[in-house]
Amino acid sequence: SSQTFPILAGGVATSVSVLTLPNFDGGITNNKMLQEKITKQVMAFQRKKVTGLVVDLRDNVGESIGDAIFISKMLFGSGLLVQKKEFEGELSVVEYVGDKLYRGAIVILVNRSTSGAAEVLASAMQGRKQGVVIGERSRGVGKYKDATPLNNGLLEVVIGEYMTLAGHAINDIGVSPDVELIFMKSRVRHDAKSYVVALSKRTSFVRPSRQRQTALDAPLPYLRMKQK
Repeated sequence: SSQTFPILAGGVATSVSVLTLPNFDGGITNNKMLQEKITKQVMAFQRKKVTGLVVDLRDNVGESIGDAIFISKMLFGSGLLVQKKEFEGELSVVEYVGDKLYRGAIVILVNRSTSGAAEVLASAMQGRKQGVVIGERSRGVGKYKDATPLNNGLLEVVIGEYMTLAGHAINDIGVSPDVELIFMKSRVRHDAKSYVVALSKRTSFVRPSRQRQTALDAPLPYLRMKQK
């Protein structure tokens, strides 16, 4: 689903859209109609010249890297997604080819329940410096499996873990946001507009994560400056 809100960001009238995605459980990869729906939404954001896009991955769970790749193509274009480290030590990189459909500022919203392939997508955006991750540290589910067909089903065995493009583990650690939204700690689930308003202002509810060296007044004005 998607919503668009007119706001003032840094004193400038602009518009921000929120794209809420379904769980990355294979439902996107295996559903052509859903793929077309999401693609049309993203293309509409670009056509309408929406200044900023908030990709809502709160509570998004699932292990489908195919779903993450589908979204990554549209938002980031061709490139690297994540590293895979087998328990035996072999390291490889997931790479894909695709057309970038949206060229405005991008923010990914995560919370402590965001896990799996959604964490991979958020970490890829950080690693490729395509936007800003906001919210709170994600859950930290970053292992992948090998599936062997059997007569009565599939045998799935965990054989490795995902690493960010910078080489950091995701499993049991999670993805640290570039900007923490303090009001998320109350555990009250706010509607999408609350996050958009928080993004547009310098406020005590928005602060740079402790792990980041560069202070951000607010993500959207920062991104607009970086894109010029």
